[in-house]
Amino acid sequence: MEHIPDPESALINWVNLLSKKGSLCIALPCDPGLMWRLGQILSMKKACSIYKIKPLEKDLWQSREHINALQRLIFIFNYYFKKRKTFWFPFLLPITNINLFHFIEVNKNDIR
Repeated sequence: MEHIPDPESALINWVNLLSKKGSLCIALPCDPGLMWRLGQILSMKKACSIYKIKPLEKDLWQSREHINALQRLIFIFNYYFKKRKTFWFPFLLPITNINLFHFIEVNKNDIR
């Protein structure tokens, strides 16, 4: 969902495709969290040296990649679903800056 220009419409479309008792499970990166950014810096530094990518090109590529922040996506889920199961990784605390991923599970029956 972090790559999709209209994540709200995509979510509604996905839920409409589910069976009556179906559920949707999704993993969202904790971008722009501190740990996610640190991971990007460390992994991209090596990739840039291997593939001869200039820092300015890398920044442009990354800005095009994740166009939706995690906080925005969470607000969308919170609005449409009265009940949700959530899980943060690697730490269980619901803090974007210390985690890498946020997992959300919703059921079609729980949509507003």
